Amino acid sequence: MDTETDITKQLDLLMERGVSFAFYRLPWKTDPEFRMQTKGTVKCLYDVRELNGKTGFVIASFKCSKERPILVIKPNIKAVGWEKIAAKIAKTVLHKKAGFTGTPVPAGRAGIG
Repeated sequence: MDTETDITKQLDLLMERGVSFAFYRLPWKTDPEFRMQTKGTVKCLYDVRELNGKTGFVIASFKCSKERPILVIKPNIKAVGWEKIAAKIAKTVLHKKAGFTGTPVPAGRAGIG
């Protein structure tokens, strides 16, 4: 099985477990990037002005609302490239002894539209 297929299955498992993460590729780069928060609570903001003074990885809809808040994760795990991402996910959250203590986004609030 190739690394991309492995990562797809790993990401599915992270979503099933309610882990907060971002997986993306910048338009001018070829390698994907991965950010994951395994400790603390994801911040849900309801107005773009609430971002003032905040740090972290922001995931936001063009029009935020109570149903579609701005999410701010503080990733403590980062990786770039297919192999490094697969290894990082396998080593942390997916390993049986991993001490995941993060608080998942409340149900129904993770959708971005």
